[in-house]
This record gives sequence, C-alpha cells and structure tokens, in this order.
Amino acid sequence: MGIKGRIHGKLLGEDVVPLSKHNATMSAQKRFGGFKPETEKSVRDAQVKDDEVQIAFRKLWNAWKAPDGMGDDGEYYSLIRKSSFLKTIDYTAADVDKFCVMLPSLPTNNDRYRFSSKAGLFLSALISRCKDKEFTLTTSGLDFPLHKIGFRNRKKITVLGDAGDYVGEEMNGGTIIVQGSCGSYAGRMMYCGIIRITRNAGMNTGAVMDDGEIHIGGKCGGIGDVIFGGAIFEKGELIHEGERDD
Repeated sequence: MGIKGRIHGKLLGEDVVPLSKHNATMSAQKRFGGFKPETEKSVRDAQVKDDEVQIAFRKLWNAWKAPDGMGDDGEYYSLIRKSSFLKTIDYTAADVDKFCVMLPSLPTNNDRYRFSSKAGLFLSALISRCKDKEFTLTTSGLDFPLHKIGFRNRKKITVLGDAGDYVGEEMNGGTIIVQGSCGSYAGRMMYCGIIRITRNAGMNTGAVMDDGEIHIGGKCGGIGDVIFGGAIFEKGELIHEGERDD
C-alpha cells in the first residue's frame, strides 16, 4: 500500500483503506458542506478574530472598576477611550453591539445602577474610538436599561430597545435614536446634536442643555429646571425652547 493509500496508519495502529478520487471528493463535500476549504477557513478565521475582540473587551472591562459618582464619569470614559490597550484592537460597530448583547453574562456585584452606568460609558468610549460612524446597540434583550448611552457622542447610534437615564449626556454632535423609551435626564448638558426617543422620556429632560434638539414620540415626564438653549419636542410639538442669548 503506497503513501497515498494510507493516512498515518502506523501512527494509529491500524491500516486505512485507500480512498478513490470519487470517494475522497464525496468525503470532503460532506465535511465542508459543499463549500471550498478556503471558505471554511475564512469563516473560522473570522470567528477566531471575533472571539479575540470580545476577550479583549472583557479584559478592558475588568481593568477598571465602575465610577463612584457622576464626577467620575468623564474620567472613566477617558480612561477607556484613551487606553493604549484599545489601540491594539481592530474592531467594528458589530463587535460593539455583540458586547452590548452579552453584558448580562458579566457580574453586577449586586449594584445594577452602577453596573448599568459603567456599561453605558464603556460602550460610549468604544463607539468614540471605533473607525465606524454608525452603530446599533441591541438592548431589547437586557434585564435592565443601560444608563449614559451616547455619553459625549459625535456619531449615529440607534438603540434597539429602551435606554436608561442620561442618554446623550454631554453629547457634542451626531444623532441618537432610541427605538423605545428612556429614563430621566435625556440630553443633560448636551452641546449639540439630535436625540430621538420613539416612545416616552422621563423627568428632567434636557437639563442644563446648551443646544441641539430632543424629539419625544410619546410623553415627556418633565423638562429640566435650567435649560440654556436648544429645543425639546413632544409628539412633534415644540414644548420648550432654550433661553440662551448668543
């Protein structure tokens, strides 16, 4: 029996019956499901890369604890956004959404509010550093809303589901679309850009808002006591326009 008729038979301790060309072709088709080996390899390589990105995101997530208070939000966001570790990761908008979807697998340490705020800031930093311009965050399957989605945003973010408090906080451009409801303080301290909430918004919408627009498709629970500029709409009607003098 020649080399072509054996497949490491001695190493396996048994003789292997040689395959004809026809049988070998049929065997390969069964294994690869009709696809060329190159196709299977490209899919496998993509899966490996995808897994490596998620592992890298988790390492970065675990490297910093959740911010202790609102004063630490900007610092935490900057730590993630400027992380030298993040510079080594080649990721896309789809990778960011996948991390969003798997957030329930991470421990909350019995403090869902801090966890949710950390998650929103973390995703916002990933979005800011990513080369892509448009993002989708799937929140419809999460057990609790994510706070601070779109912190200091300049891009286009579509949230498939509800958002928590402080959506679009300190927003400085771009668009955020929430296909659902959001919590309180939407657009807090936003400088410009557009926020669209298809359903309802909570209390203190637009608090300390400097400019931009907030559109609420349903009911607004209340606007902020201090609004310097910009405009807030409820069901297409202007309900507040800022009083800032330029």
